[in-house]
Amino acid sequence: MAAWLPIISCSLPHGEKAQDAPHKRETECADMTPASQLKGIKLDGGWTVLDLAGRKPNATGGFFSVGYIVQHDDGRKGFLKALDYFKVMEQTNAPLLMQAMTTAYLFELGLCQRSPI
Repeated sequence: MAAWLPIISCSLPHGEKAQDAPHKRETECADMTPASQLKGIKLDGGWTVLDLAGRKPNATGGFFSVGYIVQHDDGRKGFLKALDYFKVMEQTNAPLLMQAMTTAYLFELGLCQRSPI
């Protein structure tokens, strides 16, 4: 069963007005997509999203995804890659990006299926 996640809205700190800091609101809300808000979520199959996976400053890729460290109820830890379709849909070439994301996903899925865990 798939779990539907709510879109969590972004707001300014208490007492701050939008007209006083329009740039701040835009900056704070830039990464407020569903894919960036999975920390603490319990997923079907016994996995819990623990925290964001660390990224090195010079790391490439990941603009359309968010990495997380997850833990299974039996203690196993793993990596979750949450695809960020909201960021894709903001692009002018969204259909091509969706195709590229799907191709990359299928490739990574194939690697996982062939890899002994």
